[in-house]
Amino acid sequence: MRALVVSLWVVCTVGACVPAVTPSAVANATGSDRSVEILPEQIVRGEHAAGGDSRAWRLFVPRREAGQQRSMLVVLHGCTQDADDLARGTRSDDFARRDELLVLMPEQPLRAHPQKCWNWYAPAHQERDGGELALLAAMIDSVAAAHDVDPRRVHLAGLSAGAAMAQLLATAYPERFASLTMASGVAVGAARTVPDALSTMRSGPREGATSADVVLTRMSPNARAMPLLVLHGEQDAVVSPTNADAIVAQWRGALSALGVLLVQEQRFEAYAADARAVSVLRWRDSTGTLWLESRRMATLGHAWAGGDSSGTYVQPDAPDATQAMFAFIQRVSP
Repeated sequence: MRALVVSLWVVCTVGACVPAVTPSAVANATGSDRSVEILPEQIVRGEHAAGGDSRAWRLFVPRREAGQQRSMLVVLHGCTQDADDLARGTRSDDFARRDELLVLMPEQPLRAHPQKCWNWYAPAHQERDGGELALLAAMIDSVAAAHDVDPRRVHLAGLSAGAAMAQLLATAYPERFASLTMASGVAVGAARTVPDALSTMRSGPREGATSADVVLTRMSPNARAMPLLVLHGEQDAVVSPTNADAIVAQWRGALSALGVLLVQEQRFEAYAADARAVSVLRWRDSTGTLWLESRRMATLGHAWAGGDSSGTYVQPDAPDATQAMFAFIQRVSP
């Protein structure tokens, strides 16, 4: 019997929330004698249900002209967070407004995990077409279709547990995503039990658990090269920076196996008085196309770098990770 799939949503403008018919205003296009339909900025909230389970979501929709397909960024929050918390802390709406990018933030409820963590370490939620991965994939497809998103320009990101889940999602459905950003995450294949997860977070993955073959096997038969941005703090006491090293090594191997010949470049970026506050490694192919970027921040702990202190797991006195993420998306977007 086919699973019931439903997405319900409401539109929240500056005033109140109303049912899902998208409001619009008509304005004259500058320098033209034709009328152009301008859709106002919105925050849309909804819930996606499938297979007897459901997840709520928040979508930021910037102003746009009607009929214009755009990009969408999907961001998965960390433990104890929700979508509004993550949006405040990262200031993602401000950057999305500037770049005319939709931002979808799914929410993990307490009924699914006592700390609202995504269950990235549980086998039931690690495979394509099962558990939270299937629900998230169906949600993303539903929201993207409803808001006329170009399916080639759906980007994916996550923080901490959200980063681990985002990588599982990207490798389970590689044909659906244009790029992946991981902040304070762990390599795919690092854990299938709670003890594995705790050990990996503390010390990095065990030897051999996170080879490039894990990525390629998970992507099969839809394996394809995907750009990746890795963000991590050198002072992270919750998820060891050795995990960032493992992610980079794993994806370098996977990209190489997929025929992408990488050339490394290194530089440092200043922040405040520290000229070497951010160590940036980038790998491009022979045409100059960017495929992999690692940003290691010297003073950052287990937090989103920069941002607004009204959100949790944010370190405002650090280089702006949201700016770096949106810049990366612009560089690699089809």
